[in-house]
Amino acid sequence: MKVIGQIRIGDDNDILHKYDTEFEVNDEDELIDIVEETLIEELANYLGISEKEVKENKTDFGDPEFFGITYDKCVCKECPDKEICEYRKNGEFCEYSHIPYTASFIKEKEVNND
Repeated sequence: MKVIGQIRIGDDNDILHKYDTEFEVNDEDELIDIVEETLIEELANYLGISEKEVKENKTDFGDPEFFGITYDKCVCKECPDKEICEYRKNGEFCEYSHIPYTASFIKEKEVNND
């Protein structure tokens, strides 16, 4: 079967990147496996981190029609107050230290190859 859909990368507020795609698969399980690998790769590339980092720290969500992964990126190193941050001095994180990024797949159409 051919599955047509859209890959989206976003943060808390916005869709940052999206594109249409299609996958040729034999069944739903194969679709989920292929799409999950694609989402991990796309999110790692977008954030400039390793796929291993995403795989080890991701959270899955959704169902076969709309599913994806979430990865909380630590942005402490990018903080303008990092030199004087009391949280960092104590080895802790403030409420703004992590930004959740998502990579998701929205299934738009399924075509059987019969």
